[in-house]
Amino acid sequence: MKRFGSLMLTCFIAVSSMPVLSFAESASFVRWEDTSEKLHRLSEMQGKPVLLHYWAAWCGPCRQELPQLVSWSAAHPEYQVLMLSLDQRIGQADYFLQQMNMQISPLLANQSDARQLGVRGLPMTFLVDPYGQILSRFIGEMEWTPTTAEQFSVHLTQVANNPQ
Repeated sequence: MKRFGSLMLTCFIAVSSMPVLSFAESASFVRWEDTSEKLHRLSEMQGKPVLLHYWAAWCGPCRQELPQLVSWSAAHPEYQVLMLSLDQRIGQADYFLQQMNMQISPLLANQSDARQLGVRGLPMTFLVDPYGQILSRFIGEMEWTPTTAEQFSVHLTQVANNPQ
């Protein structure tokens, strides 16, 4: 047990010393694959705000949160919501989505892009403006309620009115 604890501390120190993007950096480089193995890029989706959500089928909090996010995204078409799985294979994500009876197609995240964004824990969500700039990031399970959309809209409006 003592050896396990020192290993955990070593892993935490290694992860916590890695560089993390600051806010308002570009996420346009982010890539993912769909079920036909077609590669997509966030830069192709400019024009609407994007919620970039990282999850995995093996992640307990993700399993709790994802059904709420799927419902929330259906009710808020003003946002493009990308739910990118960090599972090793798209089949793992697809199996979970089918088990949970969620009617969405699995998208497999590019692992190195997720690391470059600073994804170190799951779930993790980024609010990206219509031009691909990261406005905010949220680590951990979120409450996907109607007020969440209002908060995002206020944030987007503030950024639009105060460009850097």
